[in-house]
Amino acid sequence: MERNDVFDLSQIESKPVGWIPTGLYTLDYCFSGKVELVIEGGKIITSVKGGVPRGLMSLWAGQAGIGKSRMLIFMSSLINISTRNKILYIQNEVNGTQFKQWVDGFNSQLRNYGQACGHAGWLDAIDTSRFLMSNATDYHRHLEIIEQHRPDLVIVDSVNMLEGFNSSSQIRQMLTSYKNVTSNIDAHTILVGHLAKDGTIKGSTDVPHLVDIVVNLHRDKYIGDDYINIDSLFFLTVGKNRVGPSGEWICVQHTDSGIDIEPGNPSSSLQYKNIKGEFQEEAARLSKQVKGYKQPRKGFLDALGGIMGIGE
Repeated sequence: MERNDVFDLSQIESKPVGWIPTGLYTLDYCFSGKVELVIEGGKIITSVKGGVPRGLMSLWAGQAGIGKSRMLIFMSSLINISTRNKILYIQNEVNGTQFKQWVDGFNSQLRNYGQACGHAGWLDAIDTSRFLMSNATDYHRHLEIIEQHRPDLVIVDSVNMLEGFNSSSQIRQMLTSYKNVTSNIDAHTILVGHLAKDGTIKGSTDVPHLVDIVVNLHRDKYIGDDYINIDSLFFLTVGKNRVGPSGEWICVQHTDSGIDIEPGNPSSSLQYKNIKGEFQEEAARLSKQVKGYKQPRKGFLDALGGIMGIGE
């Protein structure tokens, strides 16, 4: 379809949005606003109508050190092991050996996670033949690789590493090219961006306007009058969203073996108890040191457990 032309709607093809389930159903819901599980014999086979949308592009932005790469490597590994979708992860922050070590490190947690949640049909280990990594920094090369390998999920970590990512015209050209190839192969592309201290994306303020979904990763959050900031905990909030709800958010915690956000399994119950204890300790400390700080209102921690989908 050429630009600068006029079409009646009968000439335009309409098709439903396809989804790539992440295996983390609270995360799937954040993007789509709906999750339907296929269950056979008491075991979860897969989720449908939930996940990241095919044919579209998202921006994941957060401050340095919050764990964007770790979160996305974990999510990519989970998608690979649970759905066998092909992953292309583009990064040049670490060498290939270290990147492979990160992926391998999630194997045992993902295997135990699948068994604990009763997931059927999961692989015993990550299929590394369908998990591709590239260290290219030229976006033209990225487009060639995407066209050649036709992955289901593309992650560019980060856009700030791209050659030429320093002017609005170049950024618009790059993102338009990524968007076109993403649509052509019916994949989903995630662009990772770094936040400046003022909360804007480093490089250009145009980036959020050129993508379909904007995801913010941040450590602190107000829930009512209560303020949360815990080192091991961060929040993932979906802001702009062209295919689902906006404003949905989840709690995420880094653990020694991976990422913990999925409700309804033993590790999350432990996660809630750990966070509850840590939050209570932090609240007690702040009430003594910070003038005017108020202790969490009654029921807040139970509400936090409800947000995470779990109880004590």
